[in-house]
This record gives sequence, C-alpha cells and structure tokens, in this order.
Amino acid sequence: FIGRPFALEFPSLGATRSDDGTPVPPHLTALIVYHMAVADATAPCGEWLSFADLPDGSFYVTAWRGYTPDALVRHFGDRIDDLRTAAVAIGCSEPALPGDLALGFVLMPRMPVAVVYWRSDDEFPARADVLFDATASHQLPTDCCAILTKQLVVALIAADPYPSQDA
Repeated sequence: FIGRPFALEFPSLGATRSDDGTPVPPHLTALIVYHMAVADATAPCGEWLSFADLPDGSFYVTAWRGYTPDALVRHFGDRIDDLRTAAVAIGCSEPALPGDLALGFVLMPRMPVAVVYWRSDDEFPARADVLFDATASHQLPTDCCAILTKQLVVALIAADPYPSQDA
C-alpha cells in the first residue's frame, strides 16, 4: 500500500504494515479490502489519464485538485529536490514524462500513478498533476482513486526532509 507491504488478517480484516507492524487506519484498511473485492486482473497499460478523464472524474476534479496536486505545490513550492527525496523515501520510479520532475508510484497492486511537477518560472507558478494509468477504473472507482492519491500526498509531505520550509 503506497510502496509498503502490508498484511491483512482474516477473518478480522485488520491490516498492519509488514515492515514495522504499524496498524493501517480503518479507512485505509477498508480501501485495501475494497480493492481486493472489486479489482479485476487487468494489467496497467502505460497510458496516462488525468483525474478528470476517470469515470465521473470531471464532477469532482476541482475539489480533488485542491487537496492532492495543489497541496503538493503548497507544501513543496520550488523545493523539487526535497520532493524527490521524499518520493525516494516512500518508494518511487522516475517515468519518462514531461515536467521538471516525474515520479511513479504503485499505490496498490496494478494501480500505478505518476506525479508530474513543474517549478515556477517568470510566467507561471509551480504546478503539479497526478496521472492515472488508463486501467485505473478496473482497480477502484474514481472516489477511491481520489482517496488513495490524497494518501500519497500525505505520505510525501510526511517524508519531506525539511518540513519547516513549507512554500
């Protein structure tokens, strides 16, 4: 779950992180169990979609943007090296995507996402986007994708090596 292995107990359905035994909060455990119940075997295809392109994503994109990619920008600003350090700490790849920094994460099995980040310049402020593999809807509904990517942002901010330097 977001780069960390977990164990799911049965029949209680309690989840713990396998690496340190930390309990997974109930709302995130529910997402894990839901993913196990609804995901099909469709493999990621490597095509990227915006949140608005997910089923019914355009309905919720403004709110999602505020607490996901915009939250990253509010926290990291132009501290792109600190964002990279935080991403490496939680486990990432660096996919070949446009932007000043592209980071890949596997949030759940067969559920890759990419964070694409641009520094500010003379014409534009810093900005970020989170992209989803085109098969994301085979793994979870859009509202669950929103929750997962919010948790990714929480994890990145928590892993910031210099959190007192918020932008």
